[in-house]
Amino acid sequence: MNLDYFKDMNLRVSVNYDVVADRLGLQGGIISHRRTAVYPQGFIKMGKPHVYTSCAPYLQVQYRPQGNKGAFFTANYERSFKGFCGSDQSYEKWEMDVQNILKLSTMRTLKMRAGLGFYTNQDKDAYFLDYNNFHENYIPNGWGDEWSGEFELLNSHWYNSSKYYVRGNATYESPLLFLSWIPVVGQVLEKERVYVSALAVENLKPYVEVGYGFTNRAFSVGFFTGWSSHHFEGVGARISLELFNNW
Repeated sequence: MNLDYFKDMNLRVSVNYDVVADRLGLQGGIISHRRTAVYPQGFIKMGKPHVYTSCAPYLQVQYRPQGNKGAFFTANYERSFKGFCGSDQSYEKWEMDVQNILKLSTMRTLKMRAGLGFYTNQDKDAYFLDYNNFHENYIPNGWGDEWSGEFELLNSHWYNSSKYYVRGNATYESPLLFLSWIPVVGQVLEKERVYVSALAVENLKPYVEVGYGFTNRAFSVGFFTGWSSHHFEGVGARISLELFNNW
């Protein structure tokens, strides 16, 4: 009946304040969503609305023990009240996340990310789940590549239809791994990376994804494979252009 497709118009208004410079930060604001069904006929047949609105105040606390060069600890709280600013849904959501890039010797790097999130006090008519930390990157200047800290093959419906998630991601980066030892090929490669990620959500415990990638000044390439307790989830490849990164 095509009940899964929506147009999502969203607005986020926030203000940020560093309580302790480069160490402790607070952010607060409001997140609003207006989701309209692309195919409203199915909702009309079931006697249900085809437009859903939520408006939720939120608070984020970020702790950086070593300033902008160390680990980033982030906690998010979001609460939607039915009737607040036109909201027709009520829910309560918590998310915690820690990210770090550890510099090793001889130009090697270990990138790590772990987190969890869950919904509480969810209204029985609440139709949507949405986790911000699957989209947010708190490391200044990013991870250095397109795929660290992410799940490349996993459909977002898996974690956005679960009332909780627990995740972990790690990337090991080195100028000398596998292909770098091959004559000619090793001369044009700058870095190689190995990716390992794991996720636990409802009906998918666990999901594991591993990958390998390499980069040079022109482009980056990554190959990934994933599997769960149900079955093998597939193989995929990603390509990212690097031509303008150093401009």
